[in-house]
Amino acid sequence: RLTRDGAFGLGPEGELLHSSGHPVLAGGSSVFIRSEPSILPDGTVMDGDRAVARLSVVAPNEGSNLVRRGQNLLEAPGGFEELEPGVTRVVGGHLEGSNVEAVEEMVSMIRAFRAYEMATKAAQAADETLRTAVTRVGVLRA
Repeated sequence: RLTRDGAFGLGPEGELLHSSGHPVLAGGSSVFIRSEPSILPDGTVMDGDRAVARLSVVAPNEGSNLVRRGQNLLEAPGGFEELEPGVTRVVGGHLEGSNVEAVEEMVSMIRAFRAYEMATKAAQAADETLRTAVTRVGVLRA
């Protein structure tokens, strides 16, 4: 399984864990940290001054899509390829944030809804005016 969630933590025995509690694997094995953890830009996991593992940075194969599996976990049914160090950059101590500002989007949605309401009311008023005009024109006065 894959993740974009970089909120890793340490278990009671020093095992590097994903936020869902699953172990972070590197080379198919769990990663254990005994002192101060850090992650270098190439994904190397450091235990103090000692490199203990390297996080794999991958991309799904051409034409393949990632499938959500819950708890911020993904699968790549079509397979994936590991990207070479230097192609991407891992930033230790930081989390990727959303690229959406919730408050701004809500304000935009409210504005769009109000514009829709105004356009609907204007169309209804025009329709009523036409209906009245047709009704009055069709009445003959004696």
